[in-house]
Amino acid sequence: CVSKPSDINVHPRHRFETNSMVNRAVAHLDGRAPYVLHRLDQGTSGCLLVATEPASLARLRAGMADGSIRKHYRALLPAAPPWGGRFELWFTSRYKRSSKVTVREQGEPRHRGVCTWELLERGPDRVLVEVELVGPGRRHQIRAGFAHLGVPLLGDVLYGGVPWSLEVPALHAFSLELPGARIESPDPLRQRLRSPS
Repeated sequence: CVSKPSDINVHPRHRFETNSMVNRAVAHLDGRAPYVLHRLDQGTSGCLLVATEPASLARLRAGMADGSIRKHYRALLPAAPPWGGRFELWFTSRYKRSSKVTVREQGEPRHRGVCTWELLERGPDRVLVEVELVGPGRRHQIRAGFAHLGVPLLGDVLYGGVPWSLEVPALHAFSLELPGARIESPDPLRQRLRSPS
C-alpha cells in the first residue's frame, strides 16, 4: 500500500507525464511497473493498493472482488446524511468519457454499489463520516452517492458540493483491511472539521 497525495494522478495522463503514482512506483521498483489494484481520483488522498508481483496480484484482485479486502474512507459533508448508514445505488457513465456518473435507485447488477457509513464527529458547519466501500466499488461511488442523498462532499463542485480551501473533494482513503493486516493513511480531514474554510 502506498499513501497517495491529493494532487497527483494514479496513472500518467500522457506518456510524457512523470509525476504520477505509477511513475513514482516505477522509480522505487528499479524500473519495474507496479500493478495498481484500484483507482483513486486525482483529488482523493490516501491508501492505494499496488502489487509488485503477478502472484500477489491474483490474490489481491480476488480479495478486492470477494470483499475480504475492506476499504474505508473519510469524508467531510456539510450536514449529516438524511437517512440510514447505508446506501445501495446503481452507477453508470452518462456517456463515453463523461466526467460524471449517473445514479439510479435500481439497475443492472454490474452497476451496483453499496456503502455503509458512520458519523465520527460533528463540527460547527460540517460532519466527518467514515465510509466503507462494500465490494469492488464503482467509479465516483462515494462522491455521487452522497450527492444523490442531498449531501455532496465539501469541495466536490462536480456533484454540487460547496467549494472549500483545498479545491478538491473532501475525501480520503483512510484504511485498507487485508486478512491479518490493517493499513492506515493519516487522516488530513479531521483537523479541518472545525476550520472556517
